[in-house]
Amino acid sequence: MIRVYVAEDEVLLRDFVDAFFKGEPTYELVGFARDGQEAYEACSKLKPELVILDVMLPKLNGIEVLERLKKELPNTKVLVCSSIQSPKHMQRILKAQADGFLEKGSGLQAFSEAVHQVASGRSYFSPQILEALRDMALNPEFSDSLADLTAREREILQRIAEGATNKAIAESLGLKLKTVETHRANLMRKVGAHNAADLTRFAVDQGLIQ
Repeated sequence: MIRVYVAEDEVLLRDFVDAFFKGEPTYELVGFARDGQEAYEACSKLKPELVILDVMLPKLNGIEVLERLKKELPNTKVLVCSSIQSPKHMQRILKAQADGFLEKGSGLQAFSEAVHQVASGRSYFSPQILEALRDMALNPEFSDSLADLTAREREILQRIAEGATNKAIAESLGLKLKTVETHRANLMRKVGAHNAADLTRFAVDQGLIQ
């Protein structure tokens, strides 16, 4: 039995995935998450064999979740699903070592093929991400603007861009308020921001939020 965990914040897509796996006797759906933080914490405990992961998740971006899971659970296969097709996103997904990538709206047949391929240990990548892979090979100077930020800074950046206050961020992450304030100051210095609006624009540009 292959245990599957799904991180998706859209109700319609969660229902679609739920219905799909109910018709697949070799798979067991062990949980859903609506945000990245919940997904990461649940997967760390459950250690599923397969994770279906959206990119645009609240609180913790899907790519951040992917990077953490690949470090902590190297045997867990991750199929990324996203409607975003920018080369920047594709390159980050590849660098984070996703086992597969599927565009949202690809249809039942493509979803089924992607799930079975990734669950069996093979890779599944749509033509768009293969194009991004080609571009990476042809343009080795590609640099990730988020690479200069620590994982905690990226996490706090997303929370700021989503409108959370320093106090709310500190409470949700179990940090001291001064620690969050220090991270915020470091973020502004690193990205050249002067205020929260600048940080939000940077987060949008880098694909942490839509």
